[in-house]
Amino acid sequence: MGKYDFEYTDVFFNQTKEEVISRIQNSKHKQDWLASNVHEVSEENARLSKMLNYPGLREEFIKHGYATSFEENDYILSPVLYQNIYKGRLGEFVGRFVIKKELGIDLEELSIEEFERFDFKRGKVYIDFKHWRYSSYGANTITNKILNKLDEVEGKKAIVINIFDENEMDKIIESNRIIEIPALLENDGFHANPEAINKIRMCLEDCKND
Repeated sequence: MGKYDFEYTDVFFNQTKEEVISRIQNSKHKQDWLASNVHEVSEENARLSKMLNYPGLREEFIKHGYATSFEENDYILSPVLYQNIYKGRLGEFVGRFVIKKELGIDLEELSIEEFERFDFKRGKVYIDFKHWRYSSYGANTITNKILNKLDEVEGKKAIVINIFDENEMDKIIESNRIIEIPALLENDGFHANPEAINKIRMCLEDCKND
């Protein structure tokens, strides 16, 4: 398991996040640290329905055989698989589709040597799509990790793109080699974030001949 992957000590079924937090807080052995670190596995938490509001995305999901809703079945995603794999794949798939639709750019796959360092690239610009908040791990730690990966692939710049902004007030952060986009889509999912699209366009155009 990677350094920034999620692990879980307890699993609660058929309860909302709020119900689980209340249950922990009211339990005989109250654990405040556990109540503040509850993660939810659900269609709402994945923001799947909001994603599928984006024009053409639902059809693209169906075309590739991806689920467009969470339905009752014999099996469920484990919390680790849901957080570390499923949501990550959602971010990659949705992000690439939106960039193609908005900018007409089909992002490149990584070579074998570059695999797992980023999601896609465009020349010397490397792109990482996120579908979860990573700021709690420490900005400096994350920045250094990205810079190290850029050096390994001899990249010029990295764009880290979150699909939705959970805080709804984060701003684009830009340094010499890293651009952090807090939201690729507007909160309802129907439209791409114009500020994000413009920033991505400018970066890719500035670096296209490198």
